[in-house]
Amino acid sequence: MRQSIFLSAVLMVGILTCSPVDLTAAQSSTDSVKNELYDKNELIIQFKQNTNEKTKQTLIKSISAVEASKLTDHQFSLLTLPKGRTLETSAKSLLSHPEVLSAEPNYKLAHSYIPTDSDYSKQWYLKNLNLPDTWDLPKGKTVIKTAVIDGGVQVSHFDLKGQITKPFNIITRKKTLLPNDHGTHIAGVIAAVQDNEGTSGIAPSSKIIPVNVFREEEADIYDVAEGIYYAIDAGADIINLSLTTNAYTNILDEAVQAAAARGIVVIAAAGNEHTAKPRYPAALKNVLGISAIDKNDKLASFSNFGKYIDFTAPGKDIYSTISEDSFGTMSGTSMASPMVSGVTALILAKNPFLTPSEVLSILKESSTDLGPSGWDPQFGNGKIDAHKALVNTPESMTNLELSDKSFTIEGSNKLNISFTPPKDTTISLYIENTNGQILKKMLTNQASNGEPISYNWDGKLDNGSYQSSGDVKLVIKTANARHSLITKKSLKVNNTLVPELTVSKTNYLYSPKAQAKLSIPIRLNKDAVIKAVILDKAGTKVRTLQKNKPFTGGRHTLEWNGTNTNRSQLKDGSYTLRISLIDSDGRAGLTKDIPIKLDTVPPSGSIVNSDVRFKTTGKSKIENTITVTESVTGSVSIIDKNGKIVNRLLTDTSFKIGQSNVTWNGQTKNKKAAINGDYRFKVILRDEAGNSRIIKSPPFQLVNA
Repeated sequence: MRQSIFLSAVLMVGILTCSPVDLTAAQSSTDSVKNELYDKNELIIQFKQNTNEKTKQTLIKSISAVEASKLTDHQFSLLTLPKGRTLETSAKSLLSHPEVLSAEPNYKLAHSYIPTDSDYSKQWYLKNLNLPDTWDLPKGKTVIKTAVIDGGVQVSHFDLKGQITKPFNIITRKKTLLPNDHGTHIAGVIAAVQDNEGTSGIAPSSKIIPVNVFREEEADIYDVAEGIYYAIDAGADIINLSLTTNAYTNILDEAVQAAAARGIVVIAAAGNEHTAKPRYPAALKNVLGISAIDKNDKLASFSNFGKYIDFTAPGKDIYSTISEDSFGTMSGTSMASPMVSGVTALILAKNPFLTPSEVLSILKESSTDLGPSGWDPQFGNGKIDAHKALVNTPESMTNLELSDKSFTIEGSNKLNISFTPPKDTTISLYIENTNGQILKKMLTNQASNGEPISYNWDGKLDNGSYQSSGDVKLVIKTANARHSLITKKSLKVNNTLVPELTVSKTNYLYSPKAQAKLSIPIRLNKDAVIKAVILDKAGTKVRTLQKNKPFTGGRHTLEWNGTNTNRSQLKDGSYTLRISLIDSDGRAGLTKDIPIKLDTVPPSGSIVNSDVRFKTTGKSKIENTITVTESVTGSVSIIDKNGKIVNRLLTDTSFKIGQSNVTWNGQTKNKKAAINGDYRFKVILRDEAGNSRIIKSPPFQLVNA
């Protein structure tokens, strides 16, 4: 039997200074800052962009520090200082160099649990957020990923089965996470499965990217920033930060802005000190700061408030998953933040191409105003309403319309396809058959600016034929850097065209001795049944090539090897390939007759040399006369007495009926003088049917002058 553990969570951290030059002064001015809230021997340095590695290492060595870690792409380094060297003096020294933008302590973050009463109704917040009504709405098809940057999530928890992707432990640099109640609780609020056991997550069809940044109950700002960068690279759509600090740091700000620049929605807890002082990262630009309410929609006694609050959500006595396959109740803005992350996951599942600002607008439009009219520092823009948010979320593809519900192909008419895709995406539009095979590509990765797109389809497919009668799917694929979404619409096609066959040549000359098969390309304008036979000169059928075989529209090849029905070789002479065709609706196309001449006789010819002795002078040439009785192509070479080719004079050159002359200057193929000796002209003649004959000239003697 699983035990329920009832806890409440409060995240507390030390204060960061915006001006790290005088760390001691900054510290003494704030009562809440204590030395133990940051490592006394660690300093986070931000270098200017494009500072080279050699300069960085020189500056680090100037204070005798060691670079413990670095975020190369973001110009941050974590330094370990030598014993006896203070943060203040080290920061002053480094900031005196123009290459250094900031120097900050590596502050600590900590979890603190407070037990609470166990008599609260379990998961009261689901009804409070109108989630039961939301789950009745059509679910989005896109799997949205929320990065939970926190303590380790129990990835094996039975209520999170199948919900975890790309886990990472920043501390150990491994995928293995040490289960933590706080991180597991947040993951369950967002994405616990709906399986009639345990709890139900707000967005049960979404995924969690768990990123551990804690060493037991403490985390460093540097590790949190690195966790954010990991979430960006892991493809997170949402980043949930249920942790706070009461001071601004460059490294955390830059990490958050990098996420926002990639279109990631960043959501953070407001903090639990019941103060109006800003807490970070919730108070950073492009972060949704979330306060907490109880089941009576009152601001929780612990919840922070102030100018940086964007929304509020249930955060008191929240029942969810915890480690060891258990469940427990926790309280805190840490619990309110994942409420908003879960609803945001539902929004993005319906339309994954929304920008963070568009998500913010939907949440504002859908929220329930709890305080004074409009925004207020306790509840921000109001309490999140999941059902209204989903109703107010536009479909990613709008105004998809066809000019006709069914398309009758007549050869000159067209079907108009119009739709409005989301901006900053690429669009592919195509037709596929019922088996998912793409038949016609209309648009491929076309950039969209959000304006309407119109395309006119004449019914032709990529193979050049017309789509046959039947059902097809119109498919629109929308994609951006993180997601792709498929929209399909059924379309019934009625093809009224008469089947038509075209061939690339009107007649053929073929020699079975020269090539094994004669290939005859054909093209059909639509699907049809074909009958193809070979007729002799008297019109008698001597061979059937195709007997009522179905062919799809497009290009095909018919083959014949020159034999009859008994597979005996036919005599040379004239034959006809007769092709008849009919479509599935009984429409017969015009019969096509293609003349074929069988010719197995090699071409004849003769060659004569101009001299029997050739003396080279540098300008002299020996001439050979080639006589042929039919038009052929020929290749001419010079061979020595052993038959070895010395030079190639002509390759696949046309020779007309009659005489043609070819000369040789006595050089080899390398343009060097050939040695003295006997040589011949070698000629290969090839007729149109492919038959060939080799003839050689009488020998002649080459003498170099």
